[in-house]
Order: sequence, then C-alpha cells, then structure tokens
Amino acid sequence: MITGELKSKIDRIWDAFWSGGTPNPLEVIEQITYLLFIRRLDDLHTLAERKANRVGGPIQDPIFKPGQNNLRWSHFKSLERDVMHKVVGEQVFPFLQKLRGDGSTYSEHMKDARFTIPTAQLLGRVVDMLDDVPTQDRDTNGDLYGTCSARSPLGLFVRSLVGLDREAATEAFSDFLADTTFTVDQIRFVNLIVEHLTDNGVMEARRLYESPFTDHAPHGPDMIFPEAVLDGLILTLDTVRAHALPEATVA
Repeated sequence: MITGELKSKIDRIWDAFWSGGTPNPLEVIEQITYLLFIRRLDDLHTLAERKANRVGGPIQDPIFKPGQNNLRWSHFKSLERDVMHKVVGEQVFPFLQKLRGDGSTYSEHMKDARFTIPTAQLLGRVVDMLDDVPTQDRDTNGDLYGTCSARSPLGLFVRSLVGLDREAATEAFSDFLADTTFTVDQIRFVNLIVEHLTDNGVMEARRLYESPFTDHAPHGPDMIFPEAVLDGLILTLDTVRAHALPEATVA
C-alpha cells in the first residue's frame, strides 16, 4: 500500500495535472500510465544493456534500436521543456503506437496511445516528479501502477508489466499450498503458478497447458489434479485476473 512520502508524491502529480488544465481523472490516469510505461521501457532496456556488457554479447531483444536513444526516458527527461514536449508528442508516442506491431499485448494496448498533456510546463513538472518516484522495488512498482490504473482500461495490461507481488500471489493460492494431501508434483505445479503471477501479474487458464507447466505435467494439469481441485485453481486465476480489471468491466 502506498503511504507517507510516496503517497504525497503521487498526490502532487495529480495536483499538477489538475492545476495544469487536465481535470479529467481518467485522462490523468491514462497519461500517467503511459509515462510510467515509457520509463519502464527505458529501465528494461538499461538492464538488457548491462547484461550484454557483462557477457560481452549483443543486446538481446532490444526495445530501442540504434538511433532511438532520443526516445528514452533517461534522455528526454533532461531536455528543455519545450523540446521535451515536442519529442514526447511527435516521436515517443508514435513509437509507442508502433511498438512490437505483432499482435502482442504491447501492440494491442499501445496502438491507440494518445499524448494529451497540453503544455510543456505541465509535462516537465510531471516528468520531474515521476522521475523522483522509486520504481526499482517490485512492491512499490505494483502499488504505484495500481494506484494509477485501478479504474483504467489499461489496468490489466499494466498488471502484466509489473507482476503481482509474491506475497499476494502466494496468499491467493494459500489454500492449495497448505493442503497436506497434495503430492510433491502438485505443490510444485502450484508454485509455478505463483512464480508466473509474480512475474506477469495475470495469466489465462490455457497457460496451464503450455510450458513451463507442461514440463512438469506433460499431459496437462488434468493428469495430476482431481477435477474439483483443478476447477478451484482456474477459479482462483480468474479472480486474480478480475482484480486487475476496471470495476465497470467485471461488474
């Protein structure tokens, strides 16, 4: 849960939008979510760069291609505000709209990305404040995204980016993990689900019939769980997924 200093920072970001001429809360959520995603892309690319430097090879699956450093958060956050506003609106958001145009989760949710922050001054203030928010910790990351996207159509997508904190994932499946009648294979399978949720935030039931789950149950979970237990596992996955959706979607 966001409390104290971090909550104050988030509140100040909202206040900046309000005083800067963007009072619509859904629009504020949308713009914050996109900016957080842009920052996240830069963080992921930086991690890939460090790994490549350590092992002495090329960057695996780079997000930014050569010549695209100007699109990175770490670059444009230091630009003059008028220049930053132009770069973000005319270059960064078009980049998002075309990101991984392969039918992936990224491309599906980014194809309609809109930049609606009206002034360079407001964008500069928001970027400065978001840059001051720590996002290295997964729990903080999840809380931050959750606060900004709980009622947003991007909520499910955002959850898939930051994952679910391990305590929450474990708690969701606590009844299964505490079942003393489970075999070693069954416990291992449930732990795989917890690991997947920790990394990805949500998952569909069909994933249970794909790797890495089939690495432990080649013929699917039906072969290691009774029907009633498997139904319970799938219901729990659906519940976790529903909590990542806007309330209007699941009502």
